[in-house]
Amino acid sequence: MGLAIAYNSPRQPDAPIYPPYLRYWVHYRSRILYAPVALATYLHFAIPSPACMTTPFQTLIQLAEPFLPSWGWLVTAATTVGTLVAAYFLLTYHLAKRAWRLKFKGSRISVFEPQLKRLRHAGSLLAVDLVGHGESEVSSEWEPYTTPSLLDDLDEVINQHPGRRLVLIGHSYGSCLAVKLYPRVRDRVAGMVLIAAGDVTHSPHVTRLLRAPEVIIDLFRMLDRYGGTESTSVRRMIYTAGASSALLDQQLYWNESSRTSVFRRTMLGMDWLHTEDLRAVACPLLLLPGEFDPVHPVSCSYAIRECVATKRVTIVVAHQAAHQVMLEKPELTNTEILRFVGEDCGYPELAD
Repeated sequence: MGLAIAYNSPRQPDAPIYPPYLRYWVHYRSRILYAPVALATYLHFAIPSPACMTTPFQTLIQLAEPFLPSWGWLVTAATTVGTLVAAYFLLTYHLAKRAWRLKFKGSRISVFEPQLKRLRHAGSLLAVDLVGHGESEVSSEWEPYTTPSLLDDLDEVINQHPGRRLVLIGHSYGSCLAVKLYPRVRDRVAGMVLIAAGDVTHSPHVTRLLRAPEVIIDLFRMLDRYGGTESTSVRRMIYTAGASSALLDQQLYWNESSRTSVFRRTMLGMDWLHTEDLRAVACPLLLLPGEFDPVHPVSCSYAIRECVATKRVTIVVAHQAAHQVMLEKPELTNTEILRFVGEDCGYPELAD
């Protein structure tokens, strides 16, 4: 029997954990200089028309228009100056730390460390770093990051180990890949475990921001991470109440070290779950959602249960957990996986 784990992980090696104030300066010292210009540029292109301005400002332009050859330069100047001033206050007082809800997901194979240590005695483990993550090479092309290309990579790796029964385990986007991979290896799959999985209605929020220059995305990521271990970026992944400081520090480091270029290509190349993908799943299924997961709430798991073809579906909610269920509740995750493999996948010797 084999366990195939598909998950994203950033390529950077471990680094020392700095205090929040020092980490902020070390990581962003080279970005603070261009941040106001980046924000001004983005907002200028996002608001190309004076129709978005307030009524008094529209009136001012209308009064001045007969005396000007074109008001376009005035709009450009006003937008740029205004956003530069706004950027100054954003960076000085950080008023915008809750203004954006961007989902910057990313982790490393070490997020499965509690499972790898516990489950290695249950069977052979195959942990996969996708392109641009972990020890895999970073490609500057777009095609390798598309979902079909990632599925081809996973299929190729699994086929290097023929004759083994598989339990597919995925987390977040890895759950999407596991479901889409299932039809290719259907005859070998004994079961599937989906941790913090999203349903067809919870595809990642991809906006035109991801098509902006990387410096713009870096700016928004910087704002999203302000606050250190209490930032929105960490609270999105970890239920901070009761979480250890070591876990919060590690999650913040993962968020900081993930490559914007890789994240951007992965998100824009993503083909999220469709109803027909879920309807094809006929193997036993274990769903492990986090009680306070803001990315893929518990309702996603119940929606998945209603879509899949199999009736052998078990849902176990991890209480006091957010998106990183396997890190926040490792004992629960390990126990439920072993129980599932033993009772539902036909290996009773592992259920004890």
